[in-house]
Amino acid sequence: MDEQLITALINDLALKLGGITVVLTSLIAVLGAIYINRARETYRKDSEKSLHVYKAQFEKEFSSYQELWKFINNLHGQVGIFLRSVKFDENIESNRQKSKKLLYEAQTRSNELVPFIDKSIENIMFDVIDIYSKIHLLTCVYLDGNRPEDLEMIGKDEAISKEMVLKEYETNYSKNSKHQLNLLAVEIRNRLSKLNVQ
Repeated sequence: MDEQLITALINDLALKLGGITVVLTSLIAVLGAIYINRARETYRKDSEKSLHVYKAQFEKEFSSYQELWKFINNLHGQVGIFLRSVKFDENIESNRQKSKKLLYEAQTRSNELVPFIDKSIENIMFDVIDIYSKIHLLTCVYLDGNRPEDLEMIGKDEAISKEMVLKEYETNYSKNSKHQLNLLAVEIRNRLSKLNVQ
């Protein structure tokens, strides 16, 4: 009987130890899965903050942003000169032609830069150019005497007055375009700070 009791105790102990082992193994597996998921999440967040790029790609993107900023800034200045010349009736035609030329160059060059810049910056870039194009076009319609075909082209039913041009100058040029320029600068800085050159 002692032998049966000892055998029963050993079997009972082995069964309990086996159950504990299964529980411990399950607990370790669950804790390990939680740890792995946290590690993956941390890695994902870190890799979102820092994008790994090769030096050549970084240099191309950086030079694209330099070029983009230069022509957008030049365009901003020239459109401002053109609008002020209309406001004060001085050197209008000369400044009109300079603005027109810079707008064309900005539109052409911005399309060429699209493959080398981030999408968020691309969107802002086109928004800024669009603001300058609309202001320039509206002002030219006014200067050309509000021809019906010009008014139809810009979607206006009424003649453009000098007051309307000056209002556009105040709202779209002085406020909106400066806001967009600041937004563009911030986005370029953010993009470059995320890049990790390999």
